[in-house]
Amino acid sequence: MRQKLSTGEGRAIYAKRKCTVEPTIGQLKTVNRLVQFLLRGLLGAKLEFKWGAIAHNLMKIVRKVLAGEVQLIPVA
Repeated sequence: MRQKLSTGEGRAIYAKRKCTVEPTIGQLKTVNRLVQFLLRGLLGAKLEFKWGAIAHNLMKIVRKVLAGEVQLIPVA
């Protein structure tokens, strides 16, 4: 590991790992109450998680639009 991190390429690769997904999962669990999957099987769990992720991202967009950080462009 030390050898990997001693190169510039290795540092660049591992620098990308600083951003974690844990805050997103924590928000899904607390805000969206996604603490337990309701559908059975791996396919159902993946589908349910994707719906939760979509809802999470839409709420982020709505928050930014309401705060005036982003303007929606009308589609013709």
